[in-house]
Amino acid sequence: MPTKVINYDLEPKQWEFYTALNRFPSFIAGWGTGKTMDALFKGDLLNRFYKNNLGLIVRNKFTDLRDSTMKDFTRYTGKHVPQGTKEAHYSNGSKTLFRHAKELSGLQNINIGWAYIEQGDEFPTDTQFQLLRGRLRRELEVDEDYWKKLAGAVYPFLQSMHDNPLRQIMTICNANGHNWAWKMFIKSPKEGYSCVQADSFENESNLPKDFIDDLRRMEVDSPAKFKQFVMNSHDEVDLDACFWASRLSEIQKDGHMGTFPHKPDFRVHLVADVGLDCTAIWFFQLIEGKRIYIDYYENTGKFADHYARVLDKRKKDNDYNYGKFIMPKDSNKREQVSGMTFGKAFKDLGYDVVVLDKTQNLDIAINNTNNGFKSAWFNENKCEDGLEALFHYRRKYDEDLRIYLKDPLHDWACLAGETKIRTLRDWIPIKDVVKSDFVWGYSEKEHRLIPTKIGSCGPTRKNAEVWEIGLDSGKYIRATQDHLFMLRNEKYKRVDELSVGDSLMPFYEVLNRRYIEIDLNDGSFCDEHRFVCMRFHGPIKSGYHTDHIKNDHFDNRPTNLQIIKADDHCGKTFIGRTNQERIHIDLTDYNREFYTRVNSFKFCKFCGVEYWGSYKTAYCSKICARKYNRKRDKEGLIPSKRQNHKIRYIRPVIERVQTYDICVPETNNFVAEGVIVHNSHPASSIMYSDIAISKGLCGTVKSITKAQIAKWNKKYRRTG
Repeated sequence: MPTKVINYDLEPKQWEFYTALNRFPSFIAGWGTGKTMDALFKGDLLNRFYKNNLGLIVRNKFTDLRDSTMKDFTRYTGKHVPQGTKEAHYSNGSKTLFRHAKELSGLQNINIGWAYIEQGDEFPTDTQFQLLRGRLRRELEVDEDYWKKLAGAVYPFLQSMHDNPLRQIMTICNANGHNWAWKMFIKSPKEGYSCVQADSFENESNLPKDFIDDLRRMEVDSPAKFKQFVMNSHDEVDLDACFWASRLSEIQKDGHMGTFPHKPDFRVHLVADVGLDCTAIWFFQLIEGKRIYIDYYENTGKFADHYARVLDKRKKDNDYNYGKFIMPKDSNKREQVSGMTFGKAFKDLGYDVVVLDKTQNLDIAINNTNNGFKSAWFNENKCEDGLEALFHYRRKYDEDLRIYLKDPLHDWACLAGETKIRTLRDWIPIKDVVKSDFVWGYSEKEHRLIPTKIGSCGPTRKNAEVWEIGLDSGKYIRATQDHLFMLRNEKYKRVDELSVGDSLMPFYEVLNRRYIEIDLNDGSFCDEHRFVCMRFHGPIKSGYHTDHIKNDHFDNRPTNLQIIKADDHCGKTFIGRTNQERIHIDLTDYNREFYTRVNSFKFCKFCGVEYWGSYKTAYCSKICARKYNRKRDKEGLIPSKRQNHKIRYIRPVIERVQTYDICVPETNNFVAEGVIVHNSHPASSIMYSDIAISKGLCGTVKSITKAQIAKWNKKYRRTG
């Protein structure tokens, strides 16, 4: 059959992507820039250029793959793709597979020559990209028949492909803020990574005129979408999740953030959000219609006397002349110490406290604050921590519905740097955890522990005040006061709400015959490596085993695991070993892999004997089941084990520390020091200042003496 040669013309940015010779090229561009066409043409070229090549085209959802990508492939290449096999075949033996995200884990023991991730912005993390990297190792042979058709002068990139076989993973995306693609290809590209960027108008000559006219109207009708999807802006402000980042970025460009010194002739008003999160206090002045935020302070785990001392010190150091002290409605309800509310405490200290009515509609308050930023100026140096919190104030995200919820996400809580996190490679201090790591988290949907991918990680606050939570296991965790801990009943409590004796959701692991075994907290145990492998690579068929690629049984990351035939696993395991060593392995590792294909190792709930069982069983025999029920009915309560992760003590830590946090998109929690922890935002207080100003409430406060503070401490502060 004669070889088909396709000729076509490309725009400059399309040509740049098409001729890329690096291993990981990407094309992140606006609507209508020809990203899909370009990538499909490149994949088609790779299949025609090399004999027996194998390409893989991936999209997040099957419906999008079927209704869009497969049809585009047929349109641009002329190759029919049957929906049954989802494969396109070439006369030279090459083949293109089409798969959606959940099918990737079932692709075992294949080596690909190229891959194409369609609409990478649809994927929440880089998990699929990393899985494909491990498969990009196919041996390539130039199709000489096709090469002869190109006889004569050829483009340099084709000559390079002939001399040096090209294996690639291509990624195309729409701009979607600072997602995984932006971080990988734009912010910090490593060697072999590249990115072509373009806006929609750079392909204007190939697009219908009415489409171009409509795009221009979007600049007025929907400026955020225009900036993101037409002009290819990666600013976080374009994400629907962010409440205020767009407006804050605008006023920052307009010079609203810089050095704005305090003016002694004008009063300094205070606004605080008390207790719901970390207590945050903003200092601002009203000058000639401008709202100038000159200072900021936040802390956790402190009573009102602490903040009184801070305010008094800043008054003396900076010559502040305080005006109104604005607080939310709950400052009159939430008791800080011994029956004394936060608002009452500051009134007794001479402050002119203004307590706002309860906010009836949070969305309206957030929107009004967003509009109020037009008249706001910030002293950037003194308000650095507060501004960072405002920029990151965003909505919660529903992964199933792929929508942002109306409720704000409180994710400003953090852990001290030495806190050990249970990753799939070891217990790692949170300060050393990297984005490529996988961790254990608790799925509230599945009601059990699962391995999952980290979305992001890194430092949060430089000098945070933390509390120490001691566990009866002998471990302790240092966390900010607003950090959330999961209880045994799957409910969360903040650090300042925890009590001695509270049982936290535990993480148990044991070393069993050279493998790590995990208690999934649903009554079942599993071999970590097998559970992880099945979770990320798919079911293990009969006759196949899970193999550690690097022969490290404690590195159970998906990248170190593969599914291979039992005979191959046996050969790899036994080669170079003595007969005695082989017998020992045969009784442990090999048999373990064979017998746990369907079932898993479990411990009888009554006698504690290990047995093979499915997820439905909890006892090794019917006799144990009957005995357990009789014992339970007789005693009424089963005594808990000594180390069941109960809290022994909670105490503040004097020193301030650098804190860190991890974002885990799938579970929103992770294992730290053997328990499950979540995240908790000092942005609410900024809204209260806007409300007070709009009501004209900001119109002196007496000087606070040491005697007054001492009197207050003696009368109200909690003892012990």
